[in-house]
Amino acid sequence: MFKQLIYLSISVTIIACAKQSTAQKSSVQLKQDCYNERKLERVMTDVSAKVEAFGDEYLIATDDARYMPCEVPTAFRKNGTKIIFSGEVKEVYPHERWAGLPLQLTKIRSVGNQ
Repeated sequence: MFKQLIYLSISVTIIACAKQSTAQKSSVQLKQDCYNERKLERVMTDVSAKVEAFGDEYLIATDDARYMPCEVPTAFRKNGTKIIFSGEVKEVYPHERWAGLPLQLTKIRSVGNQ
């Protein structure tokens, strides 16, 4: 009986922690400021994408383009993670070549079971 009670309490604790972790990962509001000196090109809202590993960086890839955010939050740093994001696309200067367009993320959330 005592072992069953221990197993039950451990199971409840694990489930509660897993649900809390998922809730924390599901949606994150952000304030990034690494591209403040650049002009705003456009605002993107609730766009479907995937996270892509690119060397030591992480890009956000849509069907049309790739974006290089200031930083992808740690909880989303897994290649292939499906996300919905919002943010501000900043200008690329004529002499520059980027792996993705500069992006200041304002919101990111995971989609489905990751």
